[in-house]
Amino acid sequence: MAADIENKIPYLPLFFNLVGAPCLVVGGGRVALRKVKDLLAAGAAVTIVSPSSVDELVSLSQQGECRWLQRAYIAGEVQNYRLVISAANSLKINKQVSQDCATHGIPVNVVDQPALCNVIFPAVVSLGGATIAVSTGGTAPYFARFLKEHLKASLAEVHQLQYPDLIARFRKFAKNYSRDSRHETDLYQRFLSADAAQWASWAKLKSPEASWRHWLKNYLDSHE
Repeated sequence: MAADIENKIPYLPLFFNLVGAPCLVVGGGRVALRKVKDLLAAGAAVTIVSPSSVDELVSLSQQGECRWLQRAYIAGEVQNYRLVISAANSLKINKQVSQDCATHGIPVNVVDQPALCNVIFPAVVSLGGATIAVSTGGTAPYFARFLKEHLKASLAEVHQLQYPDLIARFRKFAKNYSRDSRHETDLYQRFLSADAAQWASWAKLKSPEASWRHWLKNYLDSHE
């Protein structure tokens, strides 16, 4: 039962595929600019609604990176979007956007106002093929940023992250050579525990699969 679940969290961490998805940003200031850049980096189709915008947002719209509707927000227009971010200077507008999104069941983030949000933006660390999100549920974003910097420093020492393509290819290799999920997990552990020199040598190979098969030959043969 839900009441028995320990360590309840206010937000469930998810990674949202926004490639090509229509997203709305209400507001045209520096905070809105930051959110627009985040959405563009995720491949979203971004629309800005604001009577005025900072120069960089204007420039992005002129370059065709996003669309700028130079007017005030119209109640209910959120229904045309997959994700909405409100960074308006007006609390009234932010509340209206939040209420409209709730009515239409649309994820919304109102910047620096957790009570008006049903999604929040975490501090993100990306390195190699890994993305790690850190959140305090909107209660202490400065601490989330602090943790982010510590994670970045720690991840910089993980040599495997230099080779995201190898990690993806080994997954296919392991699935082909494993008899069950437990065996597959053991292959991953052996692979990830290899030293930096070994990984560097694999990275030089056009087809490292043969090298992996030779490297794991005794183990694979004993489990066939």
